[in-house]
Amino acid sequence: MITLSMVLQNSMAYILNSLKREEGQDFAEYAIILALVVIVAAAAFGPLGDAIGAAVGAVTTELGG
Repeated sequence: MITLSMVLQNSMAYILNSLKREEGQDFAEYAIILALVVIVAAAAFGPLGDAIGAAVGAVTTELGG
């Protein structure tokens, strides 16, 4: 027979084990790294786009366009 005490003990054990596991921390670390990569990439594409635009403009001018 399952008693309320057994259910509470099992629930407490499950909660404590969940707090001890580190899989969630790994996911959070990967999310932070991904966010930093996106920020750096976005910051790099601005000047890169300007440089490409200038190069295309120079070629167009040189070709007489």
